[in-house]
Amino acid sequence: MKRVLLVIPLLLTIILLVVFSALDTPTSAPELQHKLDLLVEQLEQQRQTLHVPGMAIAVVKDDELILTYGFGIASVEKETPVTPETIFAIGSATKAFTSTLVGMLVDEGKMDWDDPVTEYLSYFQMNVESNNESAEITLRDVLSHRTGFTRMGLLIASGQIPREEVLLDATKAEPYVPFREKWYYSNVMYMSAGVAAGKADGTDWDTLVTERIFEPLGMNSTTTSVTQAEEDSRLASGYLWDEDLQDYEYKPMRNVDNIGPSGSINSNVIDMAQWLRLQLDRGEYEGRRLISEENLSETWTTQINITEDVGYGMGWMIREWEGQPVIEHGGNVDGFSAQVAMLPESNLGFVLLTNASASPLPPQAINMVWNTLLSEEATDTSTTEDYEPYVGKYIANFGQFEDEIFTVLVQNDRLAVDVPGQQVFELKEPDEEGKWYFVISNEIAVSFESDENDNVIGMKMYQAGMTFDLPREGVEIAPEIPLDELQKYLGSYRFEELQVTVEVLIQNNRLAIDVPGQMVFELYPPDENDKWVFRVTPDISVSFNETPTGQVDSLTMYEDGEEFILPQIESKSLPTVTEIMALRDAEGNGAALEAMGNYRIDSTIYSVQSGVRGTVSTYVAGPDKYRADADYGKYGYSHTVLNGDRAWVESSFGLFKELRGQLLEQAKRGHPYVMTGDWRDYFDSIKVLRADILDDKEVYVVELKAGDLPAMTVFVDAVTGDVLLSEIISIQEGGIGIPVTIRSEDFREVHGIRVPSRSISSNEHSGRTIVEDETIETNIQLDDDFFILTPPEE
Repeated sequence: MKRVLLVIPLLLTIILLVVFSALDTPTSAPELQHKLDLLVEQLEQQRQTLHVPGMAIAVVKDDELILTYGFGIASVEKETPVTPETIFAIGSATKAFTSTLVGMLVDEGKMDWDDPVTEYLSYFQMNVESNNESAEITLRDVLSHRTGFTRMGLLIASGQIPREEVLLDATKAEPYVPFREKWYYSNVMYMSAGVAAGKADGTDWDTLVTERIFEPLGMNSTTTSVTQAEEDSRLASGYLWDEDLQDYEYKPMRNVDNIGPSGSINSNVIDMAQWLRLQLDRGEYEGRRLISEENLSETWTTQINITEDVGYGMGWMIREWEGQPVIEHGGNVDGFSAQVAMLPESNLGFVLLTNASASPLPPQAINMVWNTLLSEEATDTSTTEDYEPYVGKYIANFGQFEDEIFTVLVQNDRLAVDVPGQQVFELKEPDEEGKWYFVISNEIAVSFESDENDNVIGMKMYQAGMTFDLPREGVEIAPEIPLDELQKYLGSYRFEELQVTVEVLIQNNRLAIDVPGQMVFELYPPDENDKWVFRVTPDISVSFNETPTGQVDSLTMYEDGEEFILPQIESKSLPTVTEIMALRDAEGNGAALEAMGNYRIDSTIYSVQSGVRGTVSTYVAGPDKYRADADYGKYGYSHTVLNGDRAWVESSFGLFKELRGQLLEQAKRGHPYVMTGDWRDYFDSIKVLRADILDDKEVYVVELKAGDLPAMTVFVDAVTGDVLLSEIISIQEGGIGIPVTIRSEDFREVHGIRVPSRSISSNEHSGRTIVEDETIETNIQLDDDFFILTPPEE
């Protein structure tokens, strides 16, 4: 149960972590040029499809620079074309420079990979969670993100706090998981290695990386400072594609100088090609050794696993395909995204730099480059007519998808799948097993199911060793077992070890198991051992246990050689939506809110995994206006304002922004009235899913859905009507969704409404944030202008 209940991958997010193999065969000059031309054509097509304003690529093979190319424009406003000399921010691709520097100092005996960071930074006394009381964070730990600390983004978001002050303040943070147990990306932790390297060499990181790497490699256009980069006329402007406006939004360069060793380098592809040559030549550059092969290889060696198939070295992500290692790292900073990737055994590498925020194109380019340059070209004999039987809509209910439509279509004379919220992925021709692999990934494929009349009735999607069924829209799946024979298995079963109640139900005329927080898993009919195997993976199955009278009283789940018995719990009739609203006293709450008039709540806020405390003042004026002002002292501030159908955000962490589309709808559902008022006023769909147990309390689990926002799941106390837990997907700029859990505690009656005075939100990026209400003031005077934000004056 551990794997299924805890790790169901989000479809196609793994696409950022996939790789093609290579055929290391001799290539003639005309053939190579043809492949390079084809690569440029494919990249340009994807650049336009994914709305990347401009980008540049350099490819190195056998210690030679075989391609540099500029695409699109460096400045939308000036229409300046990108050239190989154009400067871009490389973001976290900087990290490998820092690990290489440490390796150089290890060569010289000035550092050791397993030295405690405190040997160089005495103040850096982190409170790790370990059974070993003397455990200390080492250089190897911070360089491989295995410290147990999360991103600590609040410490560095404003860009105003000097590096050593950030590191000193980080010692107030609490770990999120035990030491060396799990990979958690942290720019702050990583930065400590760069600052320590500067100390070990009697200088600073910026000087060290310039003198030890940039100068020997002739990287004369490369800098470690935003200030320096902005003085160069070749610097590209950064952008984010605004889907709602169908236009580019200019993103001024974020000042990330204070996290230099983690992500402040700015460069062009010509300079970065020299960096690739050093790496691919195992630490030598034009006959001069800069780092030993042994210590360079150490940075390429997995120190902790990210997933089953992907590891992290020191500044590099590592994976294998048919025994061939791929060494790569991406980079993202406001307005820019980058990718550096190498196939060392094929002596091939490339760098792609773009002026688009969080673009999927750089990681996708990994597979384009390997496949185009090193694989033999296949002859495509298919015609568009051959694809017609497959074209149509298929319904997805797995991972983060709930009743989402995947559209199969023809694009560029290929069959393709349009994944909602992501992009159109073209498919290769089917292999002998009937699997159509994604062009950009040998790790994801689809196949199609047909009925006895050869009509396509469904699609299967294969990813990460799992198989997901997508029935074709309008097609009813024929029952494999008469539905009346399935009735005795239906009901709720309790997994006490994980504090989870699973529901056995019928979906698509098949017996299925609904695992909270995961998905509904459909089952195959029982085999000769009476085991019902999960259709998503053959590694998990269940059997049902009956009393002598034939009554089902429990189920046994089998996974990884272990057995788990889940007793059936008494099924209660679920309340209606109207009854849920009555339980919550939505009508009474509405009257109480009206009596309160305009009000203000002052709260404290504590970012546990950053160690930062602050205050929040929330102002509310009716059901469509609110303002939240957060003050984190020296770490910065933020203002979020909703006024009817408009909303804005202003902060020291980024640009002033008016919210549109999903971000606007999300802000509306963030109004304080929503959780206390009548949900029918705010959500299009309300479903009472099941009865459950949460922290020894009986609860009703309710799904709330509004428009195209991801569904919110809330756990309502069956006695008091309090919302004890909320599970949401928080939409970020660029459409990225982050799962967030919010626990509400310490309920008390305030002006006739039961409200929590303490909430704890958790996510794996920033950890836990605790908000505690201190005071409330009602019937206050608030001007209309107070709920309008305007851009600050330049």
